[in-house]
Amino acid sequence: MARLPRRRGGRAGGNVEDFAARTGHRVELLAVAHESFGSKLAATIPRGQGPHVFIDSHERLGDYRLRALVGDAGAALDPDAVYTAQSLAAVTQDGARWGVPLSAKSVALFVNTALVDDVPPTLEGIAALQLPPGVYPLAYEAQSAYGHMPLLAAFGGRMLAEDASFGFVGPAAARSLAFAKELVDRGAVPRDADGALVSDLFRSGRAAFAISGPWLVGQLAGVDFAWRVVPLPIVGETGQPMRPPLTVEAAMLSPQGAASPAAIDLARALGSADAAALRQRLAGTLSVRTDVPVPEDSPVLAGFRAQAELAAPMSADPAMRSTWEPAFRAIRKVLRGQAEPADALAEAARRFADVRRPPPAAASPTPRCWCSASACCSSPSTWSAAPATPTPAGPCAPRCRPTATSPTASSSSASWCSSP
Repeated sequence: MARLPRRRGGRAGGNVEDFAARTGHRVELLAVAHESFGSKLAATIPRGQGPHVFIDSHERLGDYRLRALVGDAGAALDPDAVYTAQSLAAVTQDGARWGVPLSAKSVALFVNTALVDDVPPTLEGIAALQLPPGVYPLAYEAQSAYGHMPLLAAFGGRMLAEDASFGFVGPAAARSLAFAKELVDRGAVPRDADGALVSDLFRSGRAAFAISGPWLVGQLAGVDFAWRVVPLPIVGETGQPMRPPLTVEAAMLSPQGAASPAAIDLARALGSADAAALRQRLAGTLSVRTDVPVPEDSPVLAGFRAQAELAAPMSADPAMRSTWEPAFRAIRKVLRGQAEPADALAEAARRFADVRRPPPAAASPTPRCWCSASACCSSPSTWSAAPATPTPAGPCAPRCRPTATSPTASSSSASWCSSP
């Protein structure tokens, strides 16, 4: 039997049923809430009670490897040529493949074609659009670290450096923040927009463009205007495209699963061309296989495919999680005019360093006592205190070591001090 948990909301049922019917293997499916997914794996896999195969985003691979929760999945992959370069890069660490790429997602540009006929090629062109009162040219999560990453990339910056240090510092990061503030100050972008506000503004026709992901598609059912999805624009100041982070969903093997031929076969089946085509057709998830074309009747999926080719895989280093809160605080301070970019980013770097600082060394399990020579010796000037040691009389008893000229210990201190 192979156990296959997946995050709640994922679609693997049809693929697994076909696999079970074809091979005779019994597969137990378990839907697990996103917020408890990692903790359940950590609690069960080390005891041999966890899944053989599980589906998760590639960003957790660094943490899973650190805790020995994932095994080498190379035996379950097809030849490299059938996967996009970004998806292979996402699941590759130290020369090994740690998952079978299944699908990819990133943000892209949603266009309200009732408000704009043509998409300006630059972000500056979008910001300069003349629109009806109350309509923003662009809505995106400006104060979110994740929402800021495409703009940061266009200025040549990054959230996490190659050596896992805080990357959101320096001239490129500072200029990206200053640029974002300019967009907010001129009214081209809402200041404190979160995901819900971005969705509401675009659905209600109060934003001509929105930067969002596949999660917005389902919320646009029934809107009274036409819309489409295209890649993010170029930033005219740098001549570089806004490059969003790419998340790759992958079928991963636990260490037990990596040693199980049946589990390897299941992971391979989940990543097959037939399974990818089924997921695209039924769930609208973007396949990362080059031999599975986007359905001709799905222009939205085609838009996300075009954007995925320009996206960069999100870092899977465990340190990446420690960047979100410091970066969010820095962005919010700048957009609200509470700090200059360089100052806000320096503070963010300090916050990151505090979070990533190694814990202090563990305390010694040996009991320790402290005493002064004067508390137990008749002539403290000629006696020196020795370390306390465990004795049958109690957890520890102080000793005083006599010097070469020391007198005999007083009778009053005899019960507490003894010369070695």
